[in-house]
This record gives sequence, structure tokens and C-alpha cells, in this order.
Amino acid sequence: MKAKGFFFAAFMLGFFFGLCFMTLLNMNTIEGLNRTKSQLSDQLIDREIKLEKLNESLQKQQAAVVKDLTLKVTFDGNHLVKEEIEKTVRFYLVDLVGKEIIDIDGEMLYKILNSRIVEVGDKRIKISVNYIIIYEIIDIGISAKLVE
Repeated sequence: MKAKGFFFAAFMLGFFFGLCFMTLLNMNTIEGLNRTKSQLSDQLIDREIKLEKLNESLQKQQAAVVKDLTLKVTFDGNHLVKEEIEKTVRFYLVDLVGKEIIDIDGEMLYKILNSRIVEVGDKRIKISVNYIIIYEIIDIGISAKLVE
């Protein structure tokens, strides 16, 4: 029984000495990994702070964008023809929705729409622009007259 206890004690003592020896051998590697981990954690925190500041500045500088287009058509005649005129003008201007307001040229809009002749069925209708208001919602007033 004493021999078994002696061998067990010797085994356990050797096991512990082996663990200590392996720990001493790998201590530099473990220290290097801990240093790398702390450096990467610091870099991650720095980048998160920078990203947060960039997001805040982008939100402050967010450009105003056209969200909708409203048309007011003045036409003395058939209501269906009036709706068709509005549909045709909307077709010309549909690409403006979603653009930045700064990129929209009001003078160009006026030149595109003013004095344009639109065909609705067998009728020819001349469009005149009354006003153009450009903001998040572009508001355009149009007068239409039948051309004979």
C-alpha cells in the first residue's frame, strides 16, 4: 500500500512540476497575446468613437431631398383632360423625387414646362407655368389652354 501511495505522490509531484515548467515556457507567448489583445481593444474603442463622431456629423450635414411633387393645374374644360395633363407633366418631372434640392435648377424646370404643347387624345394643349416652389415638396402651378 505504501508503494502505491509513493508512486501516486511521485506521479502527482511530476505532474505539477511539468505544469509549472510548461507555464514558464509559454509565459512569453501568453504575455504577447495579452498585449496584442489590449492593443486591439484600444484600437477598436478608438475606431468606434471616430465612427460615432462621423455618423453625428453626417446626420448634421444631411442634405435636404425632394420627397414629393405637387401640381396645381388650371384648365377650363373636361376634368378628364385636366387629369391627363397632370399625368403628362408628372411623367416629365418624376425623376426629381429623391434628388437633393441643391441639384435642382428651377430655371431649367421653367424652360422645360413653359410653352410646352401636350397632346391629350386628339387635342393639343399649351402649358404655361404660373409658379414653381422648390423645397422638400416641389409645388408647381400650371395653366393650360386648348390650342386650336
